[in-house]
Amino acid sequence: MVLHSHMLNTQESVMPMPFQDKTGLRFGRLVVKELISKKPVAKWTCVCDCGNKTQVWGGHLRSGVTRSCGCLLTDSNKEKKTTHGLTKTRTYKSWRSMKMRCTLPSMPSYKNYAGKGIGFDESWNDFNKFYEDMGERPEGMSLDRIDNSKSYNKENCRWADAKTQANNRIQRKSKV
Repeated sequence: MVLHSHMLNTQESVMPMPFQDKTGLRFGRLVVKELISKKPVAKWTCVCDCGNKTQVWGGHLRSGVTRSCGCLLTDSNKEKKTTHGLTKTRTYKSWRSMKMRCTLPSMPSYKNYAGKGIGFDESWNDFNKFYEDMGERPEGMSLDRIDNSKSYNKENCRWADAKTQANNRIQRKSKV
């Protein structure tokens, strides 16, 4: 009869490691405090950097499978979801509106922007690059193209108040 790994009890099929006292050792965010049991395999009480206590199999500490009480995964997920933390700011809303005017045919203003060949610098698809170029939007200002016949880019954009923007539109009309 041939034995396959799925037919074996994993605790019986694994050669036991000689016992090593891990008390006081650090594994990721965990510091081992005390041994709970030795048999069939060692299990330890650990304290995480966040303050939580957890029980961990010795093999999981050694292999790196367990590196925290679970807070490491939580923190990692938060980092993945938080790209820049500015989605609720005036600056982000201006950037999003600019992109929508220039890319979404369903937007009422599309015909006045993309419909007339107005786009935006390709690097500005990334909010971080837009923010790096333009900075935080000042209170009472909005995104303005200096030359309204040209696209949105670092050289042709500024934060302007309503009066400056109105004068910019008037100048454009008077040149036509």
